[in-house]
Amino acid sequence: MDQEAVLAKLQELSIEHETHRHGAVMTCEAQVAALSGVDGICTKNLFLKDKKGRLYIVTAAADTKVDLKVLSARLGTGKGGVRMAPDELITSVLQVPLGSVTPLAACQPGAAGVPLLLDAKLQGQPRIFVHPLDNTATCVLSPAGLEAYLRAAGREPLWVDLEADPVIDRDNPPDLKAIADAAVPLAAEGGDAGAAPAAAPAAPKPAAPAPKKAAPGKAAGSKKGAAAAAAPPAASQRPDDVLRLTDELVATMASTLLGEAAGGVDPDMLRRLRADVATELNALRNAAYASGFSAAKAAAAGYLSRQYA
Repeated sequence: MDQEAVLAKLQELSIEHETHRHGAVMTCEAQVAALSGVDGICTKNLFLKDKKGRLYIVTAAADTKVDLKVLSARLGTGKGGVRMAPDELITSVLQVPLGSVTPLAACQPGAAGVPLLLDAKLQGQPRIFVHPLDNTATCVLSPAGLEAYLRAAGREPLWVDLEADPVIDRDNPPDLKAIADAAVPLAAEGGDAGAAPAAAPAAPKPAAPAPKKAAPGKAAGSKKGAAAAAAPPAASQRPDDVLRLTDELVATMASTLLGEAAGGVDPDMLRRLRADVATELNALRNAAYASGFSAAKAAAAGYLSRQYA
């Protein structure tokens, strides 16, 4: 589905809504500015992934604090928890442009196994803002209207108190684990970009001749080389620019603010700081992508108008 198909479906279902067109917006602040004078609650939308390849859409009020560490514990995702999903999964699974994650994307064919968690704080609001699969427009509708749209696509709305921090221990299991258990991992869906396809069984190879016994010095050198190859890359060599910058910024902030005491900082606090910094850096990166695309589009239009005027 695309934006026009979503709007047509809302009309077909007789769901009361307004559609406001605007330039591409990558943040809640930009969306609010673009909708100046329009009544409603802005929503922020997170697309998350856990270590098992399960994906989640989280739609929350802009002022709701979503603690990914707490959410991970409540989902029972185990070590590693949830983090922001790679950009390529936004376009391949949700089939929306970057910066356009929306609860309406849960109805896309590729998102059938992706749980949607809706902020319970939104349930009592008369009007909320959501993108109709593209961040160049905003639909204003009621939570009941959103529920009706989701149910028409076979998705039952899940309203969750995203700011709750319940006790989780042997006697109190994760309260959202059933949601995670119902999610379909990428590997099981097969064919989604970013998922590692199952490796085909390798054809048996003929037995190789016994290797010659290496000299002690060479054997030691080989082991050293293998160990070096197996070592994880340093933060400065990590291929993901956001992860690298996150590590550098967190280390710099801890050192600047705490000095020699930085080494004794609670690891949980550092993990939370890393998650917050990564979220902001991803937003800045996506905004840069959108700005570059707009500039290139304008340049191409200008060139063509001069060529064919």
